[in-house]
Amino acid sequence: MTEIKFLLNNKIEIFWNGKYYKSSIQDITDEYIGISIPTYEGALVPFSRGDKLDVIYYGDKNIYKFYSVVAGRKINRIPIILLSIPNEYRKVQRRRYVRVPYVKYINFSKVSEKISNMSILKGYLENEQNVKKGIVVDISGGGIRIKISEEISLGDNLVVMLPLDDENIILKCKTVRVDFDGDKYDCGLTFVDMDDAIREKIIKFIFKLMREHMRKI
Repeated sequence: MTEIKFLLNNKIEIFWNGKYYKSSIQDITDEYIGISIPTYEGALVPFSRGDKLDVIYYGDKNIYKFYSVVAGRKINRIPIILLSIPNEYRKVQRRRYVRVPYVKYINFSKVSEKISNMSILKGYLENEQNVKKGIVVDISGGGIRIKISEEISLGDNLVVMLPLDDENIILKCKTVRVDFDGDKYDCGLTFVDMDDAIREKIIKFIFKLMREHMRKI
């Protein structure tokens, strides 16, 4: 396996304790990578020695997913967190977020682009005359791919009820890709008007799916 080439100032994203944090590489040795102290909503996040982290590293040509452990701290012009060099990693797609397979039945309805109020969006899904059924086939932090029987066009806005574990998430989406295979419409949807709490919940769920998938390999 080719080693990851860590580069100074390249972006790092960390998922830990149910939240998503941004950082960058500030120091590199054979034993660790030093990252700037991550922030969340403008506040510094004080990781402790021994904390286990899910990490996404943005290289110049590829994006890598790996697990790491906080090895300590030091000051190198600025305070930095030391992360252990990963023994294993996987290359992921260079997209806004990694896309993973996820197959579930969904309810959805077409809505106006102007509607963003969550109560109104939920109302569309509570009206049986509006609701259609489909299947989600994969998910990322930026959108989902679905298969449906109803005709749909590029740019159409949908409200989707997406099951995540034991919870149904209401999402407003915009259609950015449509293919027809003779039986179903295969549609790429991007999330719109999404608040940070819902995005974090989806990203947390995606990391869970990735861990389950890696255990099966």
